[in-house]
Amino acid sequence: MLDFQLEPERAESSEDPLDPRRARVLIVDNERPILAMLAKVLTTAGYANVQTLSDSTEALERLHTSPPDLLMLDLHMQAPDGFEILENLRSQGGELEKLPVLILTGDHSMEAKRRALMGYARDLLTKPFDPREIMMRVENLLKIRLQERQLLAELKDLREQVKRTQRELNHAYIDAIARLQTVAGNSGKSVAHHHLRVAELSELIGQAMRMPKNNTFLLRQAALLHDIGKAVPDPERPSLHHATRGSELLASARSPYLRAAQQIALSHHEHMDGTGEPQHLGGPQIPMLARIVAVADRFDHFTHPQTAEKPLSREDALAMIEERAGKWYDTTVVAALRNVVPNIHADLGGSYLQRSDVV
Repeated sequence: MLDFQLEPERAESSEDPLDPRRARVLIVDNERPILAMLAKVLTTAGYANVQTLSDSTEALERLHTSPPDLLMLDLHMQAPDGFEILENLRSQGGELEKLPVLILTGDHSMEAKRRALMGYARDLLTKPFDPREIMMRVENLLKIRLQERQLLAELKDLREQVKRTQRELNHAYIDAIARLQTVAGNSGKSVAHHHLRVAELSELIGQAMRMPKNNTFLLRQAALLHDIGKAVPDPERPSLHHATRGSELLASARSPYLRAAQQIALSHHEHMDGTGEPQHLGGPQIPMLARIVAVADRFDHFTHPQTAEKPLSREDALAMIEERAGKWYDTTVVAALRNVVPNIHADLGGSYLQRSDVV
């Protein structure tokens, strides 16, 4: 055991979370005098949470149940030795894999150093130890460790903040959509309900097609504006197709919802065979969201006509759409509608759904 003298740490323990003296250090070595010396070096330097173990089996159990901030590990011990402990830690993944390890060894061979560092040890000290070097190595490793932990915590907080901000933006967007929906439905309550039903039915069709939840949510919000061009016509171009007008109103939008709404507004009257309007697109040229809204829109017009026509039953409306599957409508979307229709709410008045989150 080395003879050394260090002045005791005079500064009071800092409340700074990056102060290495607040960290938990575990020292594992089968030589008790070495353990005593290392513990004295660290406690004299102000480290208040230093634990020592000479039993490597107990040490491995401690690492799994209560991992420290820094492990100081001897290489050559009874089984499990330091190499086995390193291998065990790295096989665990997660926090144990990231645990910084300072190797303590009297083995000066390059092979021992290579094996230790390849086992992801962060640093290595060879015996006999210099107390001041011990403190510098420990302090450096712990500062890095605590900074990494703080950065991860800040990153987690930032992600939560981004999620909260995104939720707030989504709510603001949905609030704006509700107001645009009022404009789009200014011809009367039945028109406003049409927009809502088309949006809901489009969402249900998207779910039946196993679209991701985020996409079906976006689809429902964007579909609310499929006929916005009817509500705000262009007085200088009265013959302009409302789909083109709607696309112009929503052009250059930065919101993903409004970009999707523009696609839908422009293309929901296109047909798979190219006979639709206004661009005579066909097949894959028609955006999928617009193909879904086209089917939902037509189904709702059949079952809730805004003229004096007699409404069709669900079954008849579905049959009419199926007759045009592959010609006007995407066959996959029509098949999804077939699965959805038996399950939608029986009351087809203002909404297809019994839910509290509709706009």
